[in-house]
Amino acid sequence: MKGCRLRLIGMGIVTIIGPISVAAVTARIAKDQFNLRSGDRFDMVMLVVFGTAIVLSLLALFRLRQGWIAEEAKRRVGSPGNIVLALKPACASPSAMPKKRLEVL
Repeated sequence: MKGCRLRLIGMGIVTIIGPISVAAVTARIAKDQFNLRSGDRFDMVMLVVFGTAIVLSLLALFRLRQGWIAEEAKRRVGSPGNIVLALKPACASPSAMPKKRLEVL
């Protein structure tokens, strides 16, 4: 655990500043090289920002991991628990929620 604080601070800085700097370079390239309109340029920059943020966040998770979990330390989840865990995203999605009908008087 020694030195974890510096790694955490460093990866936090990289995760925040990385997408911003890559987006600035992308906006410059989109304007000068591709001659994109401002709306298309904004869409391209947003895709690059989100893509870069996801990749750098995954890199931070990989770098800050504590190691593999021992088999004895893992919590046992049976078949019903796995089924519930698999269905949770589908049940929690907004499209699965019942739609409320507003009645206007």
